[in-house]
Parts: sequence; structure tokens; C-alpha cells
Amino acid sequence: MHTVLGDAYASLSLDEKVRRIWEPLAAHLDDAVAGDRTAPLLDLVESESYVIALDEALTHSELMSAFSAGCLALREAVLAGGADEAPELCRRLQALERDGLVRLGIGYCAGLEEHIEHFRQKVEHQSACEVVTGALKTDEILGKLAEEVTRCQRMDLPLGVVALSLHDDSQEIAEETLHRLGELVTAATRPYDSFGRIGVGLYLLLFPDVTRAGLMSAVERLRHELAEQSRTGEQPFMLFSLAHFAYVDLGPAEMVKLLDQGMERLRAGEDYLNWS
Repeated sequence: MHTVLGDAYASLSLDEKVRRIWEPLAAHLDDAVAGDRTAPLLDLVESESYVIALDEALTHSELMSAFSAGCLALREAVLAGGADEAPELCRRLQALERDGLVRLGIGYCAGLEEHIEHFRQKVEHQSACEVVTGALKTDEILGKLAEEVTRCQRMDLPLGVVALSLHDDSQEIAEETLHRLGELVTAATRPYDSFGRIGVGLYLLLFPDVTRAGLMSAVERLRHELAEQSRTGEQPFMLFSLAHFAYVDLGPAEMVKLLDQGMERLRAGEDYLNWS
């Protein structure tokens, strides 16, 4: 069935960018403008804008311009048709354009947010470090431990290793706490020390070429800073399992096992620190 709006739209010669947003909307024009039922069309405007942002088909500026260009061309075609209702239809089209531009922005922002989250997850997956803490991932820190063991043996250097457990029985450890942990570890350690996650709430710190007293000092400084960083009383309980090797005579797996045993003793007792 021919309508004033349908005939006007059919007469338009639109470029590719304008067609990208307007072709899905055409079937809803009569209900939205002539019938004054704008919700389905505006919902479609938002969903199409969301998809366009995801597909990177148009920039936000191009999308807004294309939508407005389609509205203008449609109003001009309606007026050119000379129908009695043309002025009222054009008035409604102008109101629809204003609402449509708002919904375009909402949909486009939602699409960009999902796009950004996709890239964030991709970067996190490919990165050697965790995003929240900056800690090396498990395979990376264990590989680093193997490197340090070999280097310290070759150069006859001491090595300090620390397992740090953050434990909170009441709730999952807050992301803010984990982020702050990463900052504090970075501040409390040297550029050539290493920090990585080896389990849920469990981290491994490597201190090559450090004395036993230096290792203890670094751990106490870190413990103090971690305890002070939360003023709300929500700081999770911290356990430190330490081992120092004046001469490195164990392999990486044996070191991790030694720290695990020390952590088991801590969890079964009341102290916060264990020397293995």
C-alpha cells in the first residue's frame, strides 16, 4: 500500500552511509510518524547504532550526519509530494530526528563500550601481566623463577623467594585491593625483583642478590604498607612464606614446594610469617 511517507522514501536517492542507517528503519516510518508510534523505530535506531559501532561501519560523526541527512531528504520529498498532511508529517519527522539522535548516541556508546571491553580482554589474554595487579601470570613468573635460579647458580648469587597469600573468608578480594597490592609491591621492590600470581590470592615474589636481612626488611615494609592501605577495616589477612638461599642449591619446583609447605603451616597456626 502506498503512503505519503512510503512514496517519499522510495523516491529518495541516498548515498551508502545514509542507506546504512535508514534502510532498516523504512518499514517502521508510517507507524512512527503517521501513526505516532515512535518506540519501535527508536528502539531500532538504538540497536542499529550499536551494531554499527561494533562493526566500525561508521564513525559517530558520520552516523549522526547520515541520520540527519536522511531526515532532511525525507522531509523535502514529503513536501515535494504536495499532500495535505505534508506539513504535519514534516513536523513529526523533525521531532523524531531529535529523539533519534539521542538514541543513536546511546546505542553507539554501548557498542563502543563492548568494543573496548573486547580489546581489553584480548590485550589481557595476550599480555604477560595481569591488568589489575600488574603481576606476571603464572607461567611467566614460574619461568622467571627458573631463569633466576640458573642465573644465581651461575653467578654465585643469593636468592630470596616469598609466597604472599591474601585471604578473606567473608568475600572475594576487591579489585581495588588487588590494584593497590600491585602498586605497593612495585614501590617496595627493586626494578630487577619479580612479582607474579601463582594461584587465587597467592603471589610469588623473587629477590635475586639479596641478604636474608634485606629480604626480611622488604617483606616487613610491604606488610606494613598493605596493612595501612585500607582504612575501612576490609583489608584481607596476609600470610608470608619466606625462603632465602645464600647458595642456590634447589630447583624451581623444590622452592615452590618449600614455600607451599610454609604456607600450610601458617594457615594451620596463628602467625603471619614463616621462614623455610
